[in-house]
Amino acid sequence: MVKLAPSLAAIANSTSKGDSDYQVRQSAVGVVKASSNALFDLNEVDCPRCGGRGQVGLTGSLCGYCGGSCFVTKEAAKEFNPDDLDEVDCPHCGGRGQTGWVGDICIYCKGDGFVTHEAAEEYDPDEIDEVDCPRCGGSGQIGWNNEPCAYCGGSCYVSREYAESFDPNQLDEAECPRCGGTGQTGWTGDRCIYCHGNTYVTRQERDEYDPDKLSEVDCPHCGGAGKIGWNNEPCKYCRGSCYVSRETKDEYDPADLDEETCPRCDGSGQTGLVGDRCGLCRGDTFVSHAIAEEYRRRYTDR
Repeated sequence: MVKLAPSLAAIANSTSKGDSDYQVRQSAVGVVKASSNALFDLNEVDCPRCGGRGQVGLTGSLCGYCGGSCFVTKEAAKEFNPDDLDEVDCPHCGGRGQTGWVGDICIYCKGDGFVTHEAAEEYDPDEIDEVDCPRCGGSGQIGWNNEPCAYCGGSCYVSREYAESFDPNQLDEAECPRCGGTGQTGWTGDRCIYCHGNTYVTRQERDEYDPDKLSEVDCPHCGGAGKIGWNNEPCKYCRGSCYVSRETKDEYDPADLDEETCPRCDGSGQTGLVGDRCGLCRGDTFVSHAIAEEYRRRYTDR
């Protein structure tokens, strides 16, 4: 802009006192055009390190390349090489600037996402005042619904002092009496109907647990085992869930299932004195109606 000052002055002074309004306006237009061209010729582009923000990380630290100016010269942009900067991804947060599930600012890089090479080499997690939460093991979540841990609140980490003072008895939660703390029931991974997959319930809910008040009961076909016979075939009525709704239980009619007690082993799954696996049901204890009828037709003497 400074280089163009003489040209701009010449254009501006090209009018005289006696010039017409048209000539004055044309002179003004010339100044505007020359100024606009000068602006477009500015030797600056968005900083390639920060994208023109002038800041990096989550706490507004000044960009290490443009120093917060937001812009650099075109030459500087072409010469930019991230490897030349004294910064690498923070080894504690992996460059995210945050830890855990609730967006806690990384305790090592203070939210910048980057640290110096020296700081990265000196990184020692044992020297940081935070450890994996003793309640969730550092996952920050509990159960199949990924509920935030009741102790770290989803942060994944706690201070060493907080970890040492951890007492599970101080939390208002107890192992679900329905699923034993697994969050699932049956052989097909059904979500526990009592804790809804959270694996834990409140102490009051644990004390008030009454299976007779639940909307599901043991499957009437397999007795709640979820499997049938020596081969552990999934029950054809509950399909391995072990439980069915009370309505489904009331509708149970073994005649509706295409299976009946094996006529060869009388439903034991075994034959003989040494417990050979039944050759007809192969240990399943049940066979289809067609197989049972064919067996009785062929072996009328048995």
